[in-house]
Amino acid sequence: KVEILGSSIKRIAKEGALPVQTLSNAEIQKTGAKTVEDLIQNLPAMQGFTASSSSVNGGGGGVQTASVHGIGEGYTLVLLNGRRLAPYGSGSAVNLASIPMSAVERVEVLTDGASALYGSDAIAGVVNFVLKKNQTDAVIEANYNGTTTGGGKSYNASISKGFGNLEENGYNVLLSYAHDELKELNASQRDYARTGLAKFKDGDQLYSMYQGAVNTSPASVTMNFKDGSKPFRFSPNYAKNKVCGPNTFLVKNSGDESCWFDYSGTVQLQPSSKRDSFFSALNYKLNDDTNLFAEAVLSKFVMHARYAPPAQAIAMDLNSDLYKNNVLPYLAQYNIDPANVKKATMQMRFVDAGGRAYDYTSEAKHLAMGVNGNLKGYDYTLSYVHSENKLTSDYAGGFMSKNKYNALLNAGAFDPFAPAGSSKAVLAPAVLHELDNYTNVKLDTVSARVSGELFKLPGGVAQFGTGADWTKQTYVSVASSIAQGPNPQQPNFTDTPFGGAPGALPADSSRKNWGGFGEFLLPVMKNLDVTASVRYDSYTAVTNQTVFDLDSKLIGSAVQGNPASKTTYKIAASYRPVDTLMLRGSYGTGFKVAPMQSIAKPQTLAGVTSGSYPCPVSSPDPRAVDCKGTTQYDLLAGGNPLTGDNGLKPEKSTQYTLGFRVARSF
Repeated sequence: KVEILGSSIKRIAKEGALPVQTLSNAEIQKTGAKTVEDLIQNLPAMQGFTASSSSVNGGGGGVQTASVHGIGEGYTLVLLNGRRLAPYGSGSAVNLASIPMSAVERVEVLTDGASALYGSDAIAGVVNFVLKKNQTDAVIEANYNGTTTGGGKSYNASISKGFGNLEENGYNVLLSYAHDELKELNASQRDYARTGLAKFKDGDQLYSMYQGAVNTSPASVTMNFKDGSKPFRFSPNYAKNKVCGPNTFLVKNSGDESCWFDYSGTVQLQPSSKRDSFFSALNYKLNDDTNLFAEAVLSKFVMHARYAPPAQAIAMDLNSDLYKNNVLPYLAQYNIDPANVKKATMQMRFVDAGGRAYDYTSEAKHLAMGVNGNLKGYDYTLSYVHSENKLTSDYAGGFMSKNKYNALLNAGAFDPFAPAGSSKAVLAPAVLHELDNYTNVKLDTVSARVSGELFKLPGGVAQFGTGADWTKQTYVSVASSIAQGPNPQQPNFTDTPFGGAPGALPADSSRKNWGGFGEFLLPVMKNLDVTASVRYDSYTAVTNQTVFDLDSKLIGSAVQGNPASKTTYKIAASYRPVDTLMLRGSYGTGFKVAPMQSIAKPQTLAGVTSGSYPCPVSSPDPRAVDCKGTTQYDLLAGGNPLTGDNGLKPEKSTQYTLGFRVARSF
């Protein structure tokens, strides 16, 4: 008898009422998947996940996730041997990078909501990775994958060895180690991605479609005029010799004539990565009905992700040598009266600082232990799980210390209008190679499960499963000094990252929950099975050790948000009118509590608006002194720490499935 994903009842394995897709080790090998991410994210049911390539622009944060039906990674529960893994953030989404592919025996994917069995975070579905056990052979595997046009090659190697046969010797120990690497694939290595400029004809008319940026290298200049006429942009290097710099193209638009930066060809399509993972498992028979088990997974995953070099718009001093030598000599070409110039802004791209890059390091530790067996005809499992995930982000190129950059500029050491490639040695001392931030998530779970037979029905014996679990989750986030920038915690610190946004604040929060469930399998007739399950969950409010005021001053600790509790249920049925056809369906409810940081996160800078807007206030409003005309404005983001009706409440869901399965032998 086995436990099938989506049910707590051990039974003879057969197709049931729920849509569960199972991939055996042999089927996994046939897919050619190099990593767990490759395997899971290529399943038809997966949409809306975070892929490795999402980290190229800084948005992925170095993680890969699973998401059933596009509902979101926070709504898909990921299990390891049926037990929870520590997420990478303050919610429930798991980083697939921490799961070693070489240790996986099979993968089960439930594409139906399962809150009534597993709890709050199983609204969309469940993915369960079942690891190898009772192996006695020594197995060595190695794979290499290359591309015909260069870039993106990968290779991996693993070794595993088992000792003792559980049935014959009463014990089994399995040890497994794996190493895999994936080389970066750059946009410049593929014709379809190496440029954002596409030229095409419609009849005899030539057109251009372009994705570029006005911030470029050498710098362009945007001028505003005293008479209120339309601003004008040009590139001094093009005005001088009628040639744009490397990786740029000329754009003539509404009177402007400037070189735009072709950033499309500077990014990665696939970041590089390395992973080392170790897995061990112990199974020991105390007697014929009792088995002790323990398993440990240690994994370290490093990803290097890079995108376009940093860009900045900086106002020029009209009396400076920089303006007199690089702008003033070319105004006559464009019939611009120097006396009419009100403001000149450099549109800069720091190509010589390199592409903005992060090194993401994910270190996972997962320990599970317990006892399972059969007592008086009932199957039971008692287990304890401690799981950790530490995710570190380091600046690895492109980003600069603003203080060090300003010192170079003020000393005249850096010339924004110099040819690209001539200032690498000058900017190198300002480029950051240090910690950005790290998060550490810990999950402790104690659980108990029992299943067995109840009474006879016309279709067979009714069965039940029941259980309870208790969980504590802690989330700690530590931002480096430069990632925080000036704030009350470091009043004498003035530096910020050039190319990134400061304002990050530390976090330290925790939450506890417990839940209990019951499930009943009722074979109403020989060819009709009905399953009913119900679960109750209770979550505490969030304990936040780092409460900040609106000025980013640490003011202490507090219990924030609302406690939450909810009862969910599910009913499923499978009907076999003939041996080769099965009809099945289910209906259930679910709920999800908010991630802790959606409650406890302080308000911090979250980038800028996508568009430019005029200042919403004017003098005598005192806020008018901060206005910059029509421009982009800072965005703030944070959690909702309120309680009661003004606080966050759990999300609720209903889901149903209808389907059929045809099986025929040939």
